[in-house]
Amino acid sequence: MKQGQTSSSVYLVLRDPATGAPKAGLTAADAAVGYVRPGSAPVWADAAALASPAAAFSPNGFCAADATNLPGVYRVDFPNAAFAAGVRDVALAVRPLAGAFAAVVGVESLSDVPGASRLVVLRQATLGLPATGLTFADAKIGYTRPPAAAVWASAVALAGPAAAYAANGFVEIDAAALPGLYRVDWPAAALAAGADRTLLAVAPQAAAFAPSTILAELVDATILPGQSQVLLGVAFGDPASPLSGTLTPTAAAAGGRRWI
Repeated sequence: MKQGQTSSSVYLVLRDPATGAPKAGLTAADAAVGYVRPGSAPVWADAAALASPAAAFSPNGFCAADATNLPGVYRVDFPNAAFAAGVRDVALAVRPLAGAFAAVVGVESLSDVPGASRLVVLRQATLGLPATGLTFADAKIGYTRPPAAAVWASAVALAGPAAAYAANGFVEIDAAALPGLYRVDWPAAALAAGADRTLLAVAPQAAAFAPSTILAELVDATILPGQSQVLLGVAFGDPASPLSGTLTPTAAAAGGRRWI
């Protein structure tokens, strides 16, 4: 996705929280649609009914994609404000109101800005479920730029999701509504000039959770103009999806090279 994108409809899978099976039969009255932009508080709105999967875009719109052939798959229309310029990524989410389904969080890239705050989904080390309740004391933030050794630092507390950027900052966004979603502030040195790629990482320090990594690479902007490398923290309801993050090209160095 791109900054300034409008009329964005997303298809996602909603699942039964007890069995993990796709949850069919949900309506707009069962769900809330939301998004989080780094440095801001979550924004929520009750879902609005779409007449059909072929209906025109409508902010916070919601309907089943095909109840017969695709049970549990829903179309959700996220508001244009979620994709406005000014941040490098956005977390898109759907949470239950009246209907019983597992909340879904996915991270989409809009741009990549060295040193900017990032949103990541962290998961339990064994079951793969969202890891909730983690604090800065539980995590360490690191990066490695070949051929140098990895650089690690203990995470530091952020006062809240909308706090100012702080290198190695760490905070949970909303454990109830956005399970497993955290804001992590990697230091600017991680994406400084001088390397073609950087592996960004969050690893456990005092609590057990699965490490999360994001690979950022410098490429020639003429090869991948405006394209996105999307690595979802959770593939919108698929608990088996790999844990990672999202990155999109943007100018990061002289000579037309870009970070993705």
